[in-house]
Amino acid sequence: MNGLLLGGILFCGGLIGLAVGFARRARAGAIRALPCVYISGLKPRERQFITGKARSPVQMESPVAKQSCVFYYEMTEEYRHEHSSSPRGTGRGSWDRVSDNFYGAFFVDDPTGTALVLPNYDALDLAKPDVTFDDSPDRRRTERVILQGETVSALGTPRQIGDLVKFLRHAGANMHPDFLAELMRMERDPSAAGLPCFFGEGLERLADQTWEEYAASTGESAAFLLQAGGAAAVAGAALLLYELKKTLPVSAGD
Repeated sequence: MNGLLLGGILFCGGLIGLAVGFARRARAGAIRALPCVYISGLKPRERQFITGKARSPVQMESPVAKQSCVFYYEMTEEYRHEHSSSPRGTGRGSWDRVSDNFYGAFFVDDPTGTALVLPNYDALDLAKPDVTFDDSPDRRRTERVILQGETVSALGTPRQIGDLVKFLRHAGANMHPDFLAELMRMERDPSAAGLPCFFGEGLERLADQTWEEYAASTGESAAFLLQAGGAAAVAGAALLLYELKKTLPVSAGD
Protein backbone atom coordinates (compact mmCIF):
# COMPACT_ATOMS: atom_id res chain seq x y z
CA MET A 1 0.00 0.00 0.00
CA ASN A 2 1.53 3.32 -1.02
CA GLY A 3 1.91 6.20 1.40
CA LEU A 4 -0.71 8.42 -0.25
CA LEU A 5 -3.38 5.74 -0.03
CA LEU A 6 -2.51 4.89 3.57
CA GLY A 7 -2.47 8.55 4.52
CA GLY A 8 -5.85 9.10 2.89
CA ILE A 9 -7.34 6.10 4.71
CA LEU A 10 -5.97 7.28 8.06
CA PHE A 11 -7.17 10.84 7.52
CA CYS A 12 -10.67 9.88 6.38
CA GLY A 13 -11.00 7.26 9.11
CA GLY A 14 -9.94 9.83 11.68
CA LEU A 15 -12.54 12.30 10.45
CA ILE A 16 -15.23 9.63 10.68
CA GLY A 17 -14.10 8.78 14.21
CA LEU A 18 -14.24 12.44 15.18
CA ALA A 19 -17.74 12.83 13.73
CA VAL A 20 -19.04 9.76 15.58
CA GLY A 21 -17.26 10.88 18.75
CA PHE A 22 -18.86 14.32 18.66
CA ALA A 23 -22.26 12.72 18.05
CA ARG A 24 -21.81 10.39 21.02
CA ARG A 25 -20.61 13.22 23.23
CA ALA A 26 -23.73 15.17 22.35
CA ARG A 27 -25.84 12.10 23.12
CA ALA A 28 -24.09 11.62 26.46
CA GLY A 29 -24.84 15.22 27.34
CA ALA A 30 -28.47 14.78 26.33
CA ILE A 31 -28.72 11.64 28.50
CA ARG A 32 -27.37 13.46 31.55
CA ALA A 33 -29.76 16.36 30.92
CA LEU A 34 -32.85 14.14 31.01
CA PRO A 35 -34.33 13.18 34.37
CA CYS A 36 -34.20 9.60 35.63
CA VAL A 37 -37.34 9.31 37.74
CA TYR A 38 -39.06 6.72 39.86
CA ILE A 39 -41.84 4.98 37.95
CA SER A 40 -44.45 6.39 40.33
CA GLY A 41 -43.30 9.88 39.33
CA LEU A 42 -43.50 9.42 35.55
CA LYS A 43 -45.29 12.20 33.71
CA PRO A 44 -47.43 11.19 30.73
CA ARG A 45 -46.06 12.12 27.29
CA GLU A 46 -42.78 13.58 28.63
CA ARG A 47 -39.33 12.18 27.75
CA GLN A 48 -37.87 10.50 30.83
CA PHE A 49 -35.56 7.71 31.95
CA ILE A 50 -36.51 4.85 34.21
CA THR A 51 -34.25 2.21 35.77
CA GLY A 52 -35.36 -1.05 37.30
CA LYS A 53 -35.42 -4.84 37.06
CA ALA A 54 -36.86 -6.68 34.06
CA ARG A 55 -39.64 -9.12 34.89
CA SER A 56 -42.00 -11.26 32.88
CA PRO A 57 -44.57 -13.87 33.95
CA VAL A 58 -43.62 -15.76 30.79
CA GLN A 59 -40.07 -16.76 29.93
CA MET A 60 -38.81 -18.34 26.73
CA GLU A 61 -35.64 -19.86 25.33
CA SER A 62 -33.48 -17.70 23.10
CA PRO A 63 -32.90 -19.27 19.65
CA VAL A 64 -29.08 -18.99 19.52
CA ALA A 65 -27.67 -19.34 23.04
CA LYS A 66 -30.65 -21.38 24.31
CA GLN A 67 -30.87 -19.36 27.51
CA SER A 68 -33.97 -18.41 29.45
CA CYS A 69 -34.91 -14.78 28.85
CA VAL A 70 -37.79 -12.30 28.79
CA PHE A 71 -36.88 -10.80 25.39
CA TYR A 72 -34.62 -11.66 22.48
CA TYR A 73 -33.63 -10.17 19.16
CA GLU A 74 -32.28 -12.56 16.54
CA MET A 75 -30.61 -11.36 13.32
CA THR A 76 -29.67 -13.66 10.44
CA GLU A 77 -26.98 -12.61 7.97
CA GLU A 78 -25.68 -14.20 4.78
CA TYR A 79 -22.35 -13.57 3.09
CA ARG A 80 -22.83 -12.22 -0.42
CA HIS A 81 -19.93 -12.82 -2.80
CA GLU A 82 -19.24 -10.27 -5.52
CA HIS A 83 -18.52 -13.19 -7.86
CA SER A 84 -20.28 -16.43 -7.10
CA SER A 85 -17.42 -18.43 -8.64
CA SER A 86 -14.82 -16.93 -6.30
CA PRO A 87 -13.73 -18.95 -3.26
CA ARG A 88 -14.61 -17.34 0.07
CA GLY A 89 -10.94 -16.90 0.95
CA THR A 90 -10.06 -14.90 -2.17
CA GLY A 91 -13.31 -13.31 -3.33
CA ARG A 92 -14.75 -10.10 -2.00
CA GLY A 93 -18.14 -9.75 -0.43
CA SER A 94 -20.10 -8.53 2.56
CA TRP A 95 -22.49 -9.72 5.25
CA ASP A 96 -26.08 -8.76 4.49
CA ARG A 97 -28.94 -8.94 6.95
CA VAL A 98 -31.61 -11.21 5.52
CA SER A 99 -34.02 -11.46 8.46
CA ASP A 100 -34.54 -10.37 12.03
CA ASN A 101 -36.91 -11.43 14.73
CA PHE A 102 -38.05 -9.61 17.87
CA TYR A 103 -39.83 -11.57 20.51
CA GLY A 104 -41.03 -10.63 23.95
CA ALA A 105 -41.92 -7.77 26.26
CA PHE A 106 -41.46 -7.28 29.98
CA PHE A 107 -42.33 -5.24 33.01
CA VAL A 108 -39.78 -3.00 34.71
CA ASP A 109 -40.00 -2.78 38.50
CA ASP A 110 -38.44 -0.16 40.74
CA PRO A 111 -39.12 0.49 44.46
CA THR A 112 -42.17 2.62 43.63
CA GLY A 113 -44.00 0.87 40.81
CA THR A 114 -44.11 -0.97 37.51
CA ALA A 115 -43.88 0.02 33.85
CA LEU A 116 -44.04 -2.04 30.65
CA VAL A 117 -41.43 -2.07 27.88
CA LEU A 118 -41.92 -3.43 24.35
CA PRO A 119 -38.43 -3.30 22.75
CA ASN A 120 -37.67 -2.40 19.15
CA TYR A 121 -34.49 -2.63 17.05
CA ASP A 122 -33.68 1.08 16.95
CA ALA A 123 -33.87 1.38 20.74
CA LEU A 124 -31.54 -1.50 21.68
CA ASP A 125 -28.26 -0.24 23.14
CA LEU A 126 -26.94 -3.19 25.12
CA ALA A 127 -23.52 -3.33 26.76
CA LYS A 128 -23.27 -7.12 26.94
CA PRO A 129 -21.63 -8.77 23.90
CA ASP A 130 -23.83 -10.29 21.24
CA VAL A 131 -23.92 -14.07 20.88
CA THR A 132 -23.14 -15.27 17.35
CA PHE A 133 -23.50 -18.75 15.89
CA ASP A 134 -22.28 -19.76 12.43
CA ASP A 135 -24.80 -22.02 10.71
CA SER A 136 -22.35 -22.33 7.81
CA PRO A 137 -19.36 -20.37 6.39
CA ASP A 138 -21.85 -18.12 4.59
CA ARG A 139 -24.64 -17.85 7.14
CA ARG A 140 -24.64 -16.68 10.76
CA ARG A 141 -27.12 -15.74 13.47
CA THR A 142 -26.61 -13.07 16.10
CA GLU A 143 -28.61 -12.71 19.28
CA ARG A 144 -29.26 -10.04 21.92
CA VAL A 145 -31.26 -10.79 25.03
CA ILE A 146 -32.76 -9.31 28.18
CA LEU A 147 -32.72 -11.70 31.13
CA GLN A 148 -35.22 -12.13 33.95
CA GLY A 149 -34.19 -9.87 36.84
CA GLU A 150 -31.63 -7.95 34.78
CA THR A 151 -31.15 -4.23 35.44
CA VAL A 152 -32.39 -2.15 32.52
CA SER A 153 -32.90 1.52 31.72
CA ALA A 154 -35.46 2.84 29.26
CA LEU A 155 -35.66 6.30 27.73
CA GLY A 156 -38.85 7.42 26.11
CA THR A 157 -42.30 8.91 26.36
CA PRO A 158 -44.70 6.67 28.29
CA ARG A 159 -48.26 6.05 27.20
CA GLN A 160 -51.12 4.08 28.71
CA ILE A 161 -51.90 0.42 28.27
CA GLY A 162 -54.92 1.19 26.11
CA ASP A 163 -52.60 2.90 23.61
CA LEU A 164 -50.32 -0.14 23.69
CA VAL A 165 -53.13 -2.56 22.92
CA LYS A 166 -54.24 -0.40 19.99
CA PHE A 167 -50.65 -0.40 18.73
CA LEU A 168 -50.44 -4.19 19.00
CA ARG A 169 -53.71 -4.67 17.13
CA HIS A 170 -52.38 -2.51 14.29
CA ALA A 171 -48.72 -3.61 14.19
CA GLY A 172 -49.08 -7.19 15.42
CA ALA A 173 -47.94 -8.76 18.67
CA ASN A 174 -44.62 -10.60 18.51
CA MET A 175 -44.79 -12.00 22.02
CA HIS A 176 -45.85 -15.10 23.92
CA PRO A 177 -49.65 -15.66 23.73
CA ASP A 178 -49.88 -15.86 27.53
CA PHE A 179 -48.23 -12.45 27.91
CA LEU A 180 -50.55 -10.97 25.30
CA ALA A 181 -53.55 -12.44 27.11
CA GLU A 182 -52.32 -10.83 30.34
CA LEU A 183 -52.10 -7.44 28.60
CA MET A 184 -55.63 -7.81 27.26
CA ARG A 185 -56.86 -8.65 30.76
CA MET A 186 -55.03 -5.64 32.21
CA GLU A 187 -56.60 -3.34 29.60
CA ARG A 188 -60.03 -4.27 30.96
CA ASP A 189 -58.94 -3.78 34.55
CA PRO A 190 -59.53 -0.17 35.72
CA SER A 191 -56.77 -0.50 38.31
CA ALA A 192 -54.20 -1.09 35.51
CA ALA A 193 -55.30 1.82 33.33
CA GLY A 194 -52.44 3.99 34.54
CA LEU A 195 -49.67 1.49 33.76
CA PRO A 196 -46.95 3.47 31.91
CA CYS A 197 -45.90 1.74 28.69
CA PHE A 198 -42.81 2.39 26.55
CA PHE A 199 -43.25 1.13 22.98
CA GLY A 200 -42.98 2.07 19.31
CA GLU A 201 -41.68 5.59 18.77
CA GLY A 202 -42.19 6.20 22.47
CA LEU A 203 -39.16 4.00 23.29
CA GLU A 204 -35.92 5.70 22.23
CA ARG A 205 -33.25 3.76 24.16
CA LEU A 206 -33.13 0.47 26.03
CA ALA A 207 -29.90 -0.30 27.93
CA ASP A 208 -28.85 -3.19 30.15
CA GLN A 209 -27.30 -0.77 32.67
CA THR A 210 -28.43 1.71 35.27
CA TRP A 211 -28.97 5.27 34.09
CA GLU A 212 -25.72 6.36 35.76
CA GLU A 213 -23.72 3.54 34.15
CA TYR A 214 -25.28 4.16 30.74
CA ALA A 215 -24.53 7.90 30.79
CA ALA A 216 -20.95 7.25 31.96
CA SER A 217 -20.24 4.55 29.34
CA THR A 218 -21.65 6.72 26.53
CA GLY A 219 -19.37 9.57 27.60
CA GLU A 220 -16.33 7.27 27.83
CA SER A 221 -16.89 5.84 24.35
CA ALA A 222 -17.23 9.39 22.99
CA ALA A 223 -13.93 10.45 24.59
CA PHE A 224 -12.13 7.39 23.17
CA LEU A 225 -13.42 8.02 19.65
CA LEU A 226 -12.46 11.69 19.81
CA GLN A 227 -8.92 10.83 20.95
CA ALA A 228 -8.43 7.99 18.46
CA GLY A 229 -10.06 9.91 15.60
CA GLY A 230 -7.97 12.99 16.26
CA ALA A 231 -4.75 10.98 16.39
CA ALA A 232 -5.59 9.12 13.17
CA ALA A 233 -6.52 12.33 11.34
CA VAL A 234 -3.28 14.06 12.39
CA ALA A 235 -1.17 11.03 11.43
CA GLY A 236 -2.95 10.73 8.09
CA ALA A 237 -2.51 14.42 7.31
CA ALA A 238 1.18 14.25 8.20
CA LEU A 239 1.71 11.21 5.99
CA LEU A 240 -0.16 12.85 3.09
CA LEU A 241 1.98 15.99 3.36
CA TYR A 242 5.15 13.91 3.50
CA GLU A 243 4.19 11.87 0.43
CA LEU A 244 3.11 14.97 -1.50
CA LYS A 245 6.35 16.70 -0.62
CA LYS A 246 8.28 13.78 -2.11
CA THR A 247 6.49 14.30 -5.43
CA LEU A 248 7.58 17.94 -5.72
CA PRO A 249 10.61 18.64 -7.94
CA VAL A 250 13.85 19.24 -6.10
CA SER A 251 15.23 22.77 -6.57
CA ALA A 252 18.83 23.34 -7.71
CA GLY A 253 19.80 24.79 -4.36
CA ASP A 254 18.76 21.68 -2.44
